[in-house]
Amino acid sequence: MSRFGKFIRNRCLTDPYIQLIHCKRTLRFLQLAKAGGAQMLVLGNKTQTDINIRTLTDGKDHLVTNVTPEIITDATKNYDLIVCLDPVLYARHLYNINLPCIAVCKVEELYKHRDIPDAFDYFIPIGPHTKSNLVELITTGHRK
Repeated sequence: MSRFGKFIRNRCLTDPYIQLIHCKRTLRFLQLAKAGGAQMLVLGNKTQTDINIRTLTDGKDHLVTNVTPEIITDATKNYDLIVCLDPVLYARHLYNINLPCIAVCKVEELYKHRDIPDAFDYFIPIGPHTKSNLVELITTGHRK
């Protein structure tokens, strides 16, 4: 079980401080991955209007909107991490994959779909109060 799955069962994710902790942890991981030249697979397009994925990946991504099972099973050969913009749809398929997985979703979806915390290692919360602040946080966090 992932560390994120254990954490969500013990804490309330609607707390803005907890969301900030998850966001900082994920951004730190993304900075290290980008510095190492990691290739990122981006799945889904549900939350693309909420977040600019190019600021997260610096063009080292491969955006896939039509996903086949072969793409997910071959991801360990071709990519270093997976960013999922629609974790409700892909959580079951990404459950035991050997890559770090980042979920970009609303906090309410985590409570409705309990398989999301078990399938993903990192979490970027999207909510009505975090949309604009999150984009600012991402762009200023990557400049440092």
